[in-house]
Amino acid sequence: MAIRLTVAEVLYFLGRGEFDKIVGTAEDEQLEFKGSPYYLVSDSMKLELAKDVSALANADGGVIVLGFTTSKDPDNSIEFVDGCRPFDRKLFDLDQYSKLLEEWICPKMSSVTILPFSLPADPEKIVVAVVVRAGSTEEKPFLVNRMVDPEGKVRGTQFGFYERVR
Repeated sequence: MAIRLTVAEVLYFLGRGEFDKIVGTAEDEQLEFKGSPYYLVSDSMKLELAKDVSALANADGGVIVLGFTTSKDPDNSIEFVDGCRPFDRKLFDLDQYSKLLEEWICPKMSSVTILPFSLPADPEKIVVAVVVRAGSTEEKPFLVNRMVDPEGKVRGTQFGFYERVR
């Protein structure tokens, strides 16, 4: 059975290096887990990051945690964390993530903090939390200002609205 943790509890366990305490956590409107970092070499993966972040900002905020795999509970279709998979620090470029969010989302977001957390036993292995505070009413909506075609290439400008809902 999946457990429920708040964003604050997830960040607390990450900060303490207690990654195992997150295993079993259910995804919800404010928590999303990804097994690996976004590989920002393709425009379609850049779009995924921009969509995920803007969707949280347009809703109630939340966190995307990279480095935790998930499974679907067959009884209720809820995704839950089934393992921790830290990745090499060299696979993550904080500056690249920040620049992409600045370029792909408008208006510019001041409500995103990206935090790497080292594996206690191996500082070269990390997980990453992309913390997104809900945007104020005056800032919203946050729009993604790129369009990616079926081949995965940016083709002009088109604004997209995304919001995370249950």
